[in-house]
Amino acid sequence: MPTIHRDSAALFLKESTTATHEIDSLFKEYRGNTTKVLALATGATTLFGFNDSIGRPYYFLALIAYGGAVLCAMRIFWPRPWKVNVAADAEEAIAADANAALTPTKVMFDLARGYQDAFRHNSAVITDRAGVSDTFEALVLLSSSVVIIGGLGVVFG
Repeated sequence: MPTIHRDSAALFLKESTTATHEIDSLFKEYRGNTTKVLALATGATTLFGFNDSIGRPYYFLALIAYGGAVLCAMRIFWPRPWKVNVAADAEEAIAADANAALTPTKVMFDLARGYQDAFRHNSAVITDRAGVSDTFEALVLLSSSVVIIGGLGVVFG
């Protein structure tokens, strides 16, 4: 490995931790917004349930869409593998390398690479196909469908 300047390693570590914390907060935002969207769908389903449209096809379609929205919310809140503590094995690595020239710069650089790995892994959980972002889009679509289908049931009921 080429020689790395301490300031460069510190900057790399700072930027890597910032990126990882940003993706962590994005995941929390998805979960928070999921709660809000599902609450709106629940309210719409309840509102249309008090209408005289119960037993009509539109009401059943709205309930099916609501069920799909609930499944999407469950998928978003389902526990997922998430990298948080990139320094979990640092103590073992430092102890194993006790006789080697383990400088603070190398430790910072290795931690930064760990944060980069965590960022790649955690962002894949959000952005991969059928990941959190795709599931959230489906949740919004299904929740909107509850409102639209329920509204059509009221209009045509």
